[in-house]
Amino acid sequence: MGHHYVPREHLRRFAIQNKSKFVWMYDKHTRKYREAAIRTVAQENGYYDLETESALAEVVEGPGKKVIDKLLKRDAIDNAERTSLSLYFMIMLSRGPRQRKKSFELVPGIREKVIKETEDLIRQWITDEPGNRMAHHRLQELELARKKFSDEIPQNVMDIIRRPHWSEQTVECIYNMCWHIMPAPLGKYFVTGDTPAHSFESLGLRNLSSEYTISLSKDLALIGDYKRKTGIIYERLDAQVAKEVNRRILSHTERFVFSPRNEKWIDMVAQKNEPYLSHISRYK
Repeated sequence: MGHHYVPREHLRRFAIQNKSKFVWMYDKHTRKYREAAIRTVAQENGYYDLETESALAEVVEGPGKKVIDKLLKRDAIDNAERTSLSLYFMIMLSRGPRQRKKSFELVPGIREKVIKETEDLIRQWITDEPGNRMAHHRLQELELARKKFSDEIPQNVMDIIRRPHWSEQTVECIYNMCWHIMPAPLGKYFVTGDTPAHSFESLGLRNLSSEYTISLSKDLALIGDYKRKTGIIYERLDAQVAKEVNRRILSHTERFVFSPRNEKWIDMVAQKNEPYLSHISRYK
């Protein structure tokens, strides 16, 4: 069994009715559904190193699960629990294959930029000290590095990309939001995916217009924003907002969607390359 990039406890909240160990898994590539055992999905051999896997289980997933369980029962949570859940929410945004793919795609451009800036500095050094053998030697070393890393990514960079990223600032941003918790419409449900959370990447999490979205279960979803002061509000049913939650989650899905039922609308929404996603104005 590989390392899960979506926690099994999270997936269990989207289980098929009367089949608590199974979910419907939709594949965006093949456009097919299949009933799948939760223990076998959203996982990959060697996805994390053992240290990262252990830290996620002990520091993020365990404490996060306990607080989500309280929210699902409408129990109050304290500041320490809110902090634990804010970390959990941030990791859910960054741990999946979508973020990892985007990070790897950035590497060539960043690598070339660093090499070019270094080359400019060395060539200026040579201009200032034409006879300096060390400067010429550094330029040769740089060319060797350019050739070596043109086809491979340095191991230390690989290690950084493979770890879910977060910072105290981003966790604090989620903590400071107002958390609106809303139910799914009668007979409907929320979905989750291989990237279980959504934020508007062009805004980040610090902008006053930023919003954070995650499906807590098939029955409840959470939207965080800065329109109201820090706290938790259990909102009334709003079918349009519920649709927007699912659109957001599906827009961030790299490949796999997990749901309690297999219905055509999931395929229709998931296949949109650049879906229009709107900000939610109802919670002002």
